[in-house]
Amino acid sequence: MATNMLFIFLIPLLTTSGLQIKEKKKDIHPQFVPAQEKLKWISKNSVIPSQLIPAGRENIAGLNTILYVAKAMHQDQWVPGEAGFDEKNGIFYFHLVHNGTEFSMEHFVLLLQPAGTTSWQKMNGSITHAHPVFGGADPDTGEANFICRSAVDTGNNGTMLLVGRAVPSSGKCHLFHGKEYILSSFELLVVNAYGLARNA
Repeated sequence: MATNMLFIFLIPLLTTSGLQIKEKKKDIHPQFVPAQEKLKWISKNSVIPSQLIPAGRENIAGLNTILYVAKAMHQDQWVPGEAGFDEKNGIFYFHLVHNGTEFSMEHFVLLLQPAGTTSWQKMNGSITHAHPVFGGADPDTGEANFICRSAVDTGNNGTMLLVGRAVPSSGKCHLFHGKEYILSSFELLVVNAYGLARNA
């Protein structure tokens, strides 16, 4: 009997806790919804590189590879990262950074935006634009994450234009190539005036 009463007591507690977590994550970015409706995320199996707008480049084994904006599910959250195209094997690949570790994901989607609807805006220590491209959320906190990029000197591999996730609370851009780079000066992907005015 005591066990049954304890179980009955815990049910509303667990349910309420779960609802609070979901509502916190859901309500974190309502102001960004209208701008996001202008954009489309497409499965890697339904798109080819010529349909995408290049966002960066990296050097792998001496090959300069174009990078594209993408995101994947990681710990039950969409997390933004970067995708490249392996021309030799004819496939896209993807990786993201979380807590200083790089994760390669098999399943992901790429940003397919109409030409001219987005722009890269310079940021320095804060995210000040009203319409950043929403890329997902931090798996640990649920905080909204946006798309950022920056040129990074990686040493022997030279300077690369890497794509990653911008965190509003810190005003920094998280990138990865061999190690994590956390930068205060970066470019933020935003939906511009033409993108907002254009019919979806």
